[in-house]
Amino acid sequence: RDLRGDLAWRFSVTIELDSGETEYSGEIESESPNTYSEAGDEWDHTISLCSEWLTYRGSEISLYYGGGPRVSYTNWLHSYRSFGFSGGYVNDWNHENSGQSLHLGVTGILGVQWTPVRWCTIHAEYRVVAGYVSESTGTRRWEAYSSNPYTLEEDRTTQGFELDPLGVRVGLSIYFGSM
Repeated sequence: RDLRGDLAWRFSVTIELDSGETEYSGEIESESPNTYSEAGDEWDHTISLCSEWLTYRGSEISLYYGGGPRVSYTNWLHSYRSFGFSGGYVNDWNHENSGQSLHLGVTGILGVQWTPVRWCTIHAEYRVVAGYVSESTGTRRWEAYSSNPYTLEEDRTTQGFELDPLGVRVGLSIYFGSM
């Protein structure tokens, strides 16, 4: 929303959803047969809220800069299962990695915008975020059907400061109503 000719406020909600599956199999050459296979599932989701104040310099081609607060939450689960046969032994390994993170920070923006017509702009911007991050992860590994089965569980919490480039975004804005 334009507040006046050279100042604007922008609010954005970003949702990212990722999921995937992996499969591997193979054979290792040796005196005794060694085969293995691995399959896994991964999913991640992130939601970010950002409020930004932007200052513009120029008319048809404008340089703009600004920033504002940003909050982001991520949750993930990656699980894998490996199965192998080696030297007469059957091995069955399982691995799960899960976690969540919370990011509280400030986004900085530097961009350029071209206005070919009054109701349309094309823009490109570079963004970076600085702030606090808190992350909790859990790892669980277990092995079954072997000569020495085991279970390992590990939980970790980390907190600290981050400076993270968010990369370049290119966009098109269409304006409706009075300008």
